[in-house]
Amino acid sequence: MGQEKEQQEPTITVDGETFSLSQSQTGNFGVTKGEFRRLIIKILSETKSGSRSQRDLFKLLLRRMGIRTHGRPEQEYFRDYVIHLRQMKEEGLVEFVSGKTKVNVRLAKP
Repeated sequence: MGQEKEQQEPTITVDGETFSLSQSQTGNFGVTKGEFRRLIIKILSETKSGSRSQRDLFKLLLRRMGIRTHGRPEQEYFRDYVIHLRQMKEEGLVEFVSGKTKVNVRLAKP
């Protein structure tokens, strides 16, 4: 029945990096994974101690992105945020450090 053409997935290019749209979405945040990761890394690198609590980093991320959670529950955003943080940890970009009352996130040491 003939050859089927391979369908290429749509891609998006941000700052010279190309991402597949099927892999680039960050749930409710609506940005690419690359943008999301760069923003987290930028926030952590601007921090004097190099680490922030997981919840504090989340609040700063929302503020930098201009997201207000009045209409949507904050839990949905936090769930997506944690999923992507775990992926970043698996890829060796960030580390989790347990504190007495909170989990801190810092850039991974090479």
